[in-house]
Amino acid sequence: MRPLAIIPVYNESDILPAVLKHLEQQGCDVHILDNWSTDLGPGFTSGRGERWPEERPTTYDWTGILRRIEEIAQRTPGRWVMLHDADEIRRAPAGWGTLAEAFDRAEAEGFNAVSFAVTTYAPVDNSWVPGGDPETHFRYSRGGHVDNTLAHIKAWKQQRARAVDLHTHGGHQAIFAGRTVCPVPFILKHYPIRSQAHGERKVLTERLPRYSPEERARNWHVQYDSYLTGKPNFLLHPSNLTESRRPATIVTLTRFPDIFETFAASVERHEPASRRIVVTSGGITIARPGWEEIQGVEPFVFARNLNAGITAAGTDDVLCVNDDVELLGPVLEQLARVAYATGAAVVSPQIVGNGINNPLAWASHPLSSEWVTTPAYIPFVCVFLRRSALDSLGLLSEEFMGYGGDDVEFGLRAQRRGWPLVIPRCRVKHGHGSRKYSSSFLRVIGDDERNRSAGANARRAVALVGPLELVTLQEENKCLVA
Repeated sequence: MRPLAIIPVYNESDILPAVLKHLEQQGCDVHILDNWSTDLGPGFTSGRGERWPEERPTTYDWTGILRRIEEIAQRTPGRWVMLHDADEIRRAPAGWGTLAEAFDRAEAEGFNAVSFAVTTYAPVDNSWVPGGDPETHFRYSRGGHVDNTLAHIKAWKQQRARAVDLHTHGGHQAIFAGRTVCPVPFILKHYPIRSQAHGERKVLTERLPRYSPEERARNWHVQYDSYLTGKPNFLLHPSNLTESRRPATIVTLTRFPDIFETFAASVERHEPASRRIVVTSGGITIARPGWEEIQGVEPFVFARNLNAGITAAGTDDVLCVNDDVELLGPVLEQLARVAYATGAAVVSPQIVGNGINNPLAWASHPLSSEWVTTPAYIPFVCVFLRRSALDSLGLLSEEFMGYGGDDVEFGLRAQRRGWPLVIPRCRVKHGHGSRKYSSSFLRVIGDDERNRSAGANARRAVALVGPLELVTLQEENKCLVA
């Protein structure tokens, strides 16, 4: 049976469609409990819920709402049930698949309840558009929010003829005999305030005046108390928040299926939950399950085709990887963690190779710490790019012929804007197979042409940005900029 999300709703029409769409994609059914919203169209709950109570209430009876949810849940024995707010996005732990698949896994391992780790997001401007996707729009989260510090055991396997107690703990815990909680928390992303105008309406008009004094006396509904005095500002400054990691998409370019095969297999083995995009050229087609294919533009320009893949990734962070790279283990989580910890624009693992003459493989030197910050640039063999950096800096420059130079220019441009470049302690293998030139773009050019184009493009990159760190480029990176 599909899991059932029971959603109490009061005036959340700007975000509710995205929440419902997400739950459908996660394999869940919904039951909407509309507490007399004024912003939902006629018949909105028809076939998927109810309006409760029968008469329009004068106060926000949260205890009554929770008791009604207990009744609805008891009607569906043998089914996973979630108490789910209208302004939340729920996800399974990494690698556990959809929510429906993750509930099945938790049950198979002997658990009948699930807890959620909460991250509360805050607006930093008024750019939220009703009907948008909160998960891609809101990037900054609040530390110390009251919801983040409470237990949230809000999903359970409904037992036959056994009522679940939600109301005792204000909906934060489902209490029932024989409860065994999965030790791996699921993910709950909370978006209670979406803009200044939304906060003023929701908090000052629709929530605080309607809360029950009896429930307030139980220390419920205290999350908005800081807004009770003065003229509240619901927009927070990014410097006071934590920029949360974005979903990451893996992007590669290829024009030879045999090269792509080895690369793709390593990605699927070590990063099975990732979204993947391949940009093809040379008239080939890659029909591999789990990969989104984009036809690149000819004649081949590395930056142009890579930009097409980065653009297709939307608001995600991006791991850009050459098709002649083989992953030796999971890298996305470590690269993302280092990127957000250091504020880096570009993060690259150490590159170790065989079969390729790679004069830029300087990153293979041993590290004495978890990561190092380089004063020069990072070659785009395997690089993690943060979406916020791409938004700030723009895409790769397409003013270079073939390939090369674009990574030099991007790295110099990033550093001039204050974005560091970082190499953590993890590795990928560069080059596979017996061919000397195993990458798609190296296979179609020779040594002389490669060296001439690399040198010309590197000089052009420095000319575009200015003579920044030219000595460092020459001496530390062995770049052909003489």
